[in-house]
Formats: sequence, C-alpha cells, structure tokens
Amino acid sequence: MGALDRRYEIEMSLKDGKLTKKQDRFEIYSTDKDILKFYITLKDVEDVIVSNSNLHTYDVKMVIVRPELIYKEVACEIDNPKDKLVCEIANDILSIAGLYKFELRVEKDGEIVTSSPETFTIKKSIADGLRNK
Repeated sequence: MGALDRRYEIEMSLKDGKLTKKQDRFEIYSTDKDILKFYITLKDVEDVIVSNSNLHTYDVKMVIVRPELIYKEVACEIDNPKDKLVCEIANDILSIAGLYKFELRVEKDGEIVTSSPETFTIKKSIADGLRNK
C-alpha cells in the first residue's frame, strides 16, 4: 500500500450479490496516478466474512466499464493478513474523465455470482491537457 492510496472499501454479499460501500463517493482526478485501490470483503451465504484461509478458493474479478463503453477486467488479489481482496486499478484504465461503472464477478467451483453495479468518478484536473511553459 502506497502512502497516497485512495483506500475504497466494499463488502459483497455472496447470498444476493449486494455491494455495500464504506464511503459515499469513489472519486479521483485524471492527474492522479497509481493510487486507486478497492479493498473487498466477501461475506458468504450465511453472512460470515470469508477468511484469508478460504479466499484462495475464490476467483474474483472487477469488471469496469469506461465512459466510452469499453470494458476491462481486473483480477483481485488477497490482501494478507486482512481477510480482504484488493483490486488495483491501473492508470491505463483511468485515462479519461467521466463516470465509470463496475461490478464484481466471483467464481468458485464453476459457480459465478455477479454483484450489483456500482460507480466511481474520474474528475478532470484543472491542469489536464494544458502545457506548462
């Protein structure tokens, strides 16, 4: 984890696919680099947090739809030792300002659960596209 990371936390219920955000808004600026990370807690069908010892049995991807309707998949990794997954969003995905939509896809033993959709915003910086003399 970097010193300037935006740490956005999400819980996903595997029972119904519902996402619960810890923050009201997810947003960064177009000039920000290497800081957007989503930390995900999975809750099983009995509403119990999936622990690190079991997270490796799940394949979790974040599907991101950019403003121009191009989509990217980002693999989520285990964030030891916190019983969470982390999805680090690369700068090339965040190249334009606008509203981005995302969902999580969780696979285990051939079964797939897709989360409810959610959004984050890339805001245009005042210096974006300007030249420095």
